[in-house]
Amino acid sequence: MDFKLDLAGRQSLIKNLNLDDKKLNVSLSHKTFVKSPSKTNILFEDQISESQIIQLVMYRDLRHIIQNSLQSADEKIEFLNTLIKDNKDYFALDFNMLEEGSAGEIFEFSALTDREELIAKICDFCMLDPSSSRATRAVETMEELIMNAQINAPLLRQGSISARSFLKVEYSDSLMAISAIDYYGSLDWKKFLKKIENGLALGLDKALNFGRGGAGIGSTIIFRNCDSIFLGVIPQKKTRVSVIMPYKAADKKYENIQKSIHIIES
Repeated sequence: MDFKLDLAGRQSLIKNLNLDDKKLNVSLSHKTFVKSPSKTNILFEDQISESQIIQLVMYRDLRHIIQNSLQSADEKIEFLNTLIKDNKDYFALDFNMLEEGSAGEIFEFSALTDREELIAKICDFCMLDPSSSRATRAVETMEELIMNAQINAPLLRQGSISARSFLKVEYSDSLMAISAIDYYGSLDWKKFLKKIENGLALGLDKALNFGRGGAGIGSTIIFRNCDSIFLGVIPQKKTRVSVIMPYKAADKKYENIQKSIHIIES
């Protein structure tokens, strides 16, 4: 499936974004983008690579990059309007990533929760067979997000008491959203993206073969599997990392996905 959306198409859709907001700096091309230090920098692009997306956020101060993909660009712009209006809503457990009518459930866990048992419960809710190749990427993503909340988040907040964590899962006919919410607030999104940059540079398959844990394997797996990724943090209080990805999809469906990314700080 070709998700290409030319400049005229993007110009037509960008009108749906709240451009009256004086705090926004919106561009339709990374080549002509000029960052504004005092505004939220947004890019609505087409056919930029995974590596380009990471570099644009890390080194050119972009906070939202949207591309048309399995989740359509008009849906993404509508969602972005919600984030811009009040990004604090994003951190609430009842905040949904998919449109009304999608099924959703929240699963609480702790550092002591057995990951396999938790994932089995989630797959049962989502009607996924964990042994099926069409569930592999979803299971991989769940594993990495749960491990981040169980291991990495408490480690980065040494001395803090054990906090509650949640995995919220939503699914529709074609999309699945997985959100990991913890109450440590220790996410450093720049370090998270740096790990992805390292993983992409090394090559995920190579990193996996050599067991290069420091190469950002987990972060890269999460990014590789998504259509959109949302990295949100209220420092020392709460972290929410969400991904939107294909639901029950064969690997071939991932080939032409154009990724989007959102950095949400409150």
